[in-house]
Amino acid sequence: MHGSGFFPTLDTPNLPALKERYYSLDVFRGATVALMILVNNPGSWSHIYGPLKHAPWHGCTPTDLVFPFFLFAVGNAMAFVMPRLQEAGAPVFWRKVLKRFLLIFLIGLFLNWSPFVKWSAENTLVFKYWVDPNKPDSGIRILGVLQRIALAYLFASILVFFTKPRLGFVISASILLLYWAMAGLLGDPADPYSLQGFVGTQFDIDILGKAHVYKGEGVPFDPEGIISTIPAIVQVVFGYFTGQYIQQKGKNFDMLEPLSSVPRRAYGDGLHRSSAAYRPTSPPPLRSSPNSSWGCVAWLRRLLHFERRCSHRRSWSIPRVGVAELLLAVTDCLGHSTTVRIIGKLEGC
Repeated sequence: MHGSGFFPTLDTPNLPALKERYYSLDVFRGATVALMILVNNPGSWSHIYGPLKHAPWHGCTPTDLVFPFFLFAVGNAMAFVMPRLQEAGAPVFWRKVLKRFLLIFLIGLFLNWSPFVKWSAENTLVFKYWVDPNKPDSGIRILGVLQRIALAYLFASILVFFTKPRLGFVISASILLLYWAMAGLLGDPADPYSLQGFVGTQFDIDILGKAHVYKGEGVPFDPEGIISTIPAIVQVVFGYFTGQYIQQKGKNFDMLEPLSSVPRRAYGDGLHRSSAAYRPTSPPPLRSSPNSSWGCVAWLRRLLHFERRCSHRRSWSIPRVGVAELLLAVTDCLGHSTTVRIIGKLEGC
């Protein structure tokens, strides 16, 4: 089925992998990684510029947008790879996707554990055990940023590979509605949207163990926990469908206008309005994927517009640091963990 706008064109099941490179997508990923590095290295942890801090719980800062943008970029990149996997068949799909999932997840776990030593109370370096024998509630954190990216990538890949586009939209919308219902109905009745009352807080402790949950908030609570990873999957799917649409339309101005309304048209005005209580002023686990995707699409649209206007030039003047964004992210985290935990004699990340 063909038609104008964004949604109808998604009936095409398999898209050919385009040889044309979209520099705007490289810049989008690179800018996201650059902001992440800036957030992780603010200069002085005692005097951090306000926008480079995460919101304590309710609220939103530019720092809180880094991870949703990263997930969106993952889905965007999937749109250029998935056609080849669909042509290769399910066995190749499973082999490649599971390999990437395990690689990213294990790298994240490695970064959580590195540099494998810590300062003891006696001011000596000791080995970091999986569970501290002297503190049973202290150990190596299992989940984290890369682990969530790996999980979201895995389940989003399965969703878009084995379903038609329209069914993928319906399933994604249903996932969000189910997640919002879980957050409101299964959390602490006194305050289900608080840090302690959030449904995922106790769930992560029960499944992962208190020793392996993030404690940077003062209590055992994992911001990249199991339950709160559910909307992250939809964020990747949003990025995938946006990338698929860009491929279909190509580099032209007709592509730009419908792109600005992707989240609203994809999930419907009613569903988008129903998420008003979960706009970015809500706590991190409850922020809506449609709302954060709206910001991703808005910035991506600006970059695509700029690329289209400058298409007559031989090359972009903007560095394409997004080409090796995962390597940059891992290198930054590894250097950060070494300098902060060993040289700085500080715990946590």
